[in-house]
Parts: sequence; C-alpha cells; structure tokens
Amino acid sequence: MHPARSIWRSPSCLLAAIACAVTPLLAAAGDVDVECIDGRTFHGVLIGSTDDGGIRVRSETGEQAVPVADLLRIVFSQAVERPAQGDSFRLSDGSRLTGKLLRGTDDALVLSCVLGDDISVPFRLLAAVRLASGSDSPQSRTLYEKALFERLPGKDVLITRGGEDAKALPGRLVRLDADGGTFDFGGRARTFRRDRVFGVVFAAGPGTPKTSPVHVTLDDGSTVGGQLAALGKEVVAIDTPLDISARLPVSRITRIDFATDRIVYVSDLTPVGERQEGIVHDGWPVRRDRSAAAGPLSIAGRVFDKGIGCHSYSELTYELDRSYAKFAATIGIDDRVRPRGSVVFRVLGDGNPLYDSGVISGRDAPQDVLVEVAGVARLTLVVDYGDRLDLSDHADWGGARLIKPGTPTDRREGG
Repeated sequence: MHPARSIWRSPSCLLAAIACAVTPLLAAAGDVDVECIDGRTFHGVLIGSTDDGGIRVRSETGEQAVPVADLLRIVFSQAVERPAQGDSFRLSDGSRLTGKLLRGTDDALVLSCVLGDDISVPFRLLAAVRLASGSDSPQSRTLYEKALFERLPGKDVLITRGGEDAKALPGRLVRLDADGGTFDFGGRARTFRRDRVFGVVFAAGPGTPKTSPVHVTLDDGSTVGGQLAALGKEVVAIDTPLDISARLPVSRITRIDFATDRIVYVSDLTPVGERQEGIVHDGWPVRRDRSAAAGPLSIAGRVFDKGIGCHSYSELTYELDRSYAKFAATIGIDDRVRPRGSVVFRVLGDGNPLYDSGVISGRDAPQDVLVEVAGVARLTLVVDYGDRLDLSDHADWGGARLIKPGTPTDRREGG
C-alpha cells in the first residue's frame, strides 16, 4: 500500500471546531448519554454549551457541565439502529461503511454508501471488505475477524465461505468487482466468484493512516471517521480521509466518539508481569482487544473495541511510572459464556488493594469501574475465581484505560 497523506489538523484546532459548532446541535439532540474519559456518565437532555465550548446536560441530579476536552462519546436516543445490510468496508482510520460494491479499478474500489452513490476508496485507505451474502458462516466470520485483527504486512488475506471448510488464504488481491475477482495465491492468479468469498483483509503497510479524531456512527451501522467540520441543527459535517466532506443527518446519528491523548488503553501496553493458572482448566492466554475465546469483547450486548479478555485465574501487572490519575473499565462475564461464569475482579496499586468487585456472575449486568491511581508506580489487574471453580470464567475488562491528569484548565473546569 502507498503511504497515506495526513489531512488532520492539530488537536487544538479540532477542539476549537467543536467549541464553535456544538451549540446549534444541542437544540435538536434531545435525550443523550454523555460519557467522559474519566468514566463519569450523564443521562439527560443537552440544553446548551458553556462559554468555553463545553456542553451542559440536565439530568435527574441537576445540571452537569462537561468540558470538550473531557468528552469520550455522546450517545443519541433519537436514532433507532437497524441491522446492517449490504457490503461492509473498513478503512484504516477506523471508519466502517455499509453499502454496495459497484466496481474496482487498479487502485481503488468504487462503492455506494452513506457518503454518496459513486465513492472511490483507494486501496491504501482500506483495511478490509466483507461481501454480503444470504448467509454468514461462523467459521468465515471468525477467520475474517482474526485476519483483520492481525493484518499481515505485505500480504492480503482472502476469506472463503463454506462453513467449517472456510479458509484464510494469504496472497495478493489482483482485482475485485461486484461479481467476483482475481487473487494471487501461491504464485498463481485464480479467479473467484463473489458468492464463494466472505471477504478480503488488506495488507498492513507503513502508510496506514492514523485513527481519525472523531467517529460518527449512524443507524445503519456505518461509522464515518474524520475531522469534525461543523455541527448544525440538522446536519453534522465530517471531513473524511477520502477528501469528502460528509454531511450526516442528526436524525440518523446514534453516537459520536471523540479521540483524546489523555487516554492510554491498557491493551496497547506490554505487561511487566503476567500469571495465569486454572483449577479444572489450564491457564488461558490473555488476549488484547479480544475475549478469552478470541471473539469480540461483549458484555450483555455492550461491545468494546478495546480491552482485555482473560480467564480465571489471571494476573497482569503494568508499569505506570506514577504518570496517571485514574483507571477506568467496564467489567463482566463475556457474552460467549453468559449466563455461566463467576469471577472476582481486583485492582491493585503497588500491591495494595484499590478495588474489589466481589463475585460477579454471568447473570450480572456490566459494572463500570473508576479507580484513583495517582502516585501508583505499578498497576495489577486480577481476575480471581468466583464461587464455581474456573468453569466458563471468560472475564472482560471492557475499554480498560488509564487516564492522564487533566491540564490545570481541565481540572479547574471539573476534568
């Protein structure tokens, strides 16, 4: 893949755009759930903006002010999610476009999606394509997600259909059109029909674009990433890495996610200590951004792109160098085994107990955890046995993240 051109401006420009544009959206937004990077959440109605561009939410406990620099996501209530239909296109910046593959060219795919009816997406910006079909094979889906998670450098991966006979074939995509394509496997170019292929995961290269600073998710499952350009009463405008300014109807938006440099996800760190053991089972490997069974991290329907999946007993220790203020996560038993499973989540700071969940079973709702870690040099995350040995103890640290202290301005405003 060719090096991608960066189109993003500085974080300060992004925050300025949000601050200038957020007020017109609020009158149309209605009920929302607002989540801050430190784990605080507010449910209520967006009623206005602060003088510095933050937002004000009226909830049951009164009015809450949230600085823009503290926003993690806003979830809108007015849009109803529909099952995703059509082909799915994942971009390297984190965007996911649902639509229809129209044709291919030498350096791009042309598709119809929420961005328009004849959109050209260069291969250098594509991470994967999943081709819609009447039925999905679980084995094909598993292979596709695994290849997307690992993304081989220098090699594309073709995922075939065929139930348990599905295969992941490394090679090079030569051509892809609406009806099929050509794939070079083992030094030989082979043609394929669309109905025989689940999808293609494209090689990771040095030109892979950075994750977009803002992602807007729509009711059809599409997620449009880019630079926030404007927030209007009826439309949100996003400058995408495709050099398209997308105008997205507020009535179709389900959430807006904000990137921030104050968060470090635990799954992006390398533990300095690790221990796994079992009673009935041998110790299971700890997985980054995946469940213990290597599937998506999901607790009672809440899906997390980032986090840690593990099995009792597990113990992970990370070096913090006293650089962080808080640790936040959503904990629970993964949907793969619910309602089975029973564990205890613990957080230790320099060997001292900071948090103990008590026994959590597969029948319990997800629990949001926020732990003060200021001054902690080493953080240890423990998943201990519950009251049922280690049977089905697939435990998720959903969205596990470390939060850096806010700037003096942030702290003065409540961050």
